[in-house]
Amino acid sequence: MVSTRYVKDPRHCSFQLVKLDALSVYFDTDTGSVGKGDDREGTLNALKSMLVGSPTHQYILKPVTGEARVIVNKSMTSESPKVDAQVIFDEIGVVFDRDQYRDALSMVDVFHFYRRTHQYHKFRPSEEEFAANPAKARLRFALNAISSEIHEKRRRWTWEYMAERRDTRKRYVDVYVKKLALLEGKVLDPEVSPTPDRPSDNRTAPH
Repeated sequence: MVSTRYVKDPRHCSFQLVKLDALSVYFDTDTGSVGKGDDREGTLNALKSMLVGSPTHQYILKPVTGEARVIVNKSMTSESPKVDAQVIFDEIGVVFDRDQYRDALSMVDVFHFYRRTHQYHKFRPSEEEFAANPAKARLRFALNAISSEIHEKRRRWTWEYMAERRDTRKRYVDVYVKKLALLEGKVLDPEVSPTPDRPSDNRTAPH
């Protein structure tokens, strides 16, 4: 929990006291899922039940309690800074055990698996094709997946693709500049916003 106390002195400066009470991060291993599918109320109740009593967690960041004292001066001189802050913590403990490391690696592998599965999902044979000839369906799936990946890698080295990326970046930079110039509470005109048929791989688009 974070609590803030603010005191203002109109002559010289303002004082602010921020208290932090038992901030923690935990990663429990070998636990079941609290998700209840479409039952939103059941999921919320399962999450609330974790706060009842004194549960035992595997902390990555142990509960941290402390306070910060901030003094904001109206003017800055060679003897007094604009902002003077003192941060005091009782203890900061970071722990990462073997089980957490194992589950973290497993989670990364699962995400990688789903990402690769999604990439080639459109090439999966239908149930009818697989039932008629499983070997032929698997071979066609492999050939289509490999061919698509080779085609995509070659396309990224074509002048057409580079020109497309250049035009997309210019369009995004223009829209981003217009967004920065908007008054607070205003939104961009839909006609000015980027078109929905832009390439999906826009790593160079500004943020």
